[in-house]
Amino acid sequence: MTTIEKLNLIEERIKSPDFIKTLGLGNEIPFYIFDYNPQDEFQVREHIKMLKQKINNSNDDFKIKEIDLFDILIDCLKEKGYLERAIELEKKYGSEKFVDTIKNSLGLKTENNMMVKKIVEQVGPNDIIFITGVGKIYPIMRAHKLLNNLFPFITNNPLILFFPGTYSGYGLDLFNEIKGDNYYRAFKLL
Repeated sequence: MTTIEKLNLIEERIKSPDFIKTLGLGNEIPFYIFDYNPQDEFQVREHIKMLKQKINNSNDDFKIKEIDLFDILIDCLKEKGYLERAIELEKKYGSEKFVDTIKNSLGLKTENNMMVKKIVEQVGPNDIIFITGVGKIYPIMRAHKLLNNLFPFITNNPLILFFPGTYSGYGLDLFNEIKGDNYYRAFKLL
């Protein structure tokens, strides 16, 4: 199935009563992954924008809350006063030092993860969460790590991670090239 064909099935899927009420998961967390060909990134972004506008302007009992991980990262860096320093650090020492510093500064390796806290703060009780920007923040945060960290906090809202790569049901391969760690708690959206 092409990315466009899959995108056209999202609305019907998220409007189904079982999805909205998170039924049929056997007491599992309501996390889903929409994997797609990374070359279709801009089509996916446009479709999400259209779908979000359509649903959020309707009379549905739920709304789509899109959370772009890159925007969250920038907000966290600004809040800590690190944005300009981070840019200079990368220029001076390279990406590896930059990534390590960002992870440490924002607590991304700990339970006190600033990005996870920002995501949780933005979620309302009737939101379907769309997580985007996975590829834009690699290697600062990996998708499986994010989902593991959100697990204790997001239990009643359906969450869809838009993933540029392949999800086998057991592992996430970013850009269809970078073998990811195993992750099996999420369901394929389609």
